Amino acid sequence: MPEELTPSANENLEPQIRLLKVLCILTFVGSGGGLFSYGFIGINPEWFYESASKGMNQEMLDLLKLITSPGRTFLLVMAALHAFSFVGALLMWKLKKLGFHSYAFAQILVLITPLLFIRGFPTAGINVILTLLFILAYARFLKIMR
Repeated sequence: MPEELTPSANENLEPQIRLLKVLCILTFVGSGGGLFSYGFIGINPEWFYESASKGMNQEMLDLLKLITSPGRTFLLVMAALHAFSFVGALLMWKLKKLGFHSYAFAQILVLITPLLFIRGFPTAGINVILTLLFILAYARFLKIMR
């Protein structure tokens, strides 16, 4: 909590801080999952594609092929961006404004990076909407961060 706040001001902020922490937990799950999956696949994309493709329907197989098509660099860049997003959420958990800026920057790059690496990559509207909603939700807490 910001040091300049009085104990009564801290009590008034508790519901806001709880909501901020719920958002952070959701980000830990999403960004942690992205870091793990992109990182794991990035270590050996060919092996992952071979192993994971067994028993998949054609639509999932096409999506997997599309995501692994740019190769290791793309996958590791995406893992790094998810790590950056995770760290941003961790800093916001500690009420640091830098965390908001790190998170927002990383999330915008997560949306843009596939477009740079994969020709014809279909941007899912729900991803854009969720990213914007999370950034706007976190922005509401900037006044309690230092």
